[in-house]
Amino acid sequence: MKKAVKRFNSSQKKKLIQIDYNYKEARDRLTAKLAYAKKDLKKTRFKMKSYGSIEKLTYNITVAERNLSQHVNQREMMLVTIQSEMSQSGEPIDELYKRIVISAYYNLIKRARQLRSYSFFSVEDQVLKQFDGMDYYSDPIPVKWEIPLRRETFFKDDGGIFKCGVLFILTVKFERK
Repeated sequence: MKKAVKRFNSSQKKKLIQIDYNYKEARDRLTAKLAYAKKDLKKTRFKMKSYGSIEKLTYNITVAERNLSQHVNQREMMLVTIQSEMSQSGEPIDELYKRIVISAYYNLIKRARQLRSYSFFSVEDQVLKQFDGMDYYSDPIPVKWEIPLRRETFFKDDGGIFKCGVLFILTVKFERK
């Protein structure tokens, strides 16, 4: 009976050692998490101090809302197209160039009108609202355009025809109705 009690005590001692080990392991994990949380909290407090007071944060939100609203009310977009054509027999290169530029301009205006048809979001009174571009914006207003030098290539083999290419950049502005 003494041996049975000794075996029982020994097995119970092993169980207690295992429980103590598990307890230590869990305690160490929790201590590490607590230290990490304290460090993270300290960083957050430092960031909050650097951001300033709630009034400053409210002011920054108001400024950001105003800037976004101003950007949406007078939106500018830059549109780019590249066009090239072969000249017809006997057509002067200047006429071909003029035709390409006019075609590029009207294509970009048409694309700007299509862009106006999309819906978008804006912040009004600290609420995000969706708007339809057709109801919100006027027709696109050309602000400026750039036409870099034309690129000409002469093909002798094809009966002496020119290929003319143009990069056309148009900036348009949309204003709120």
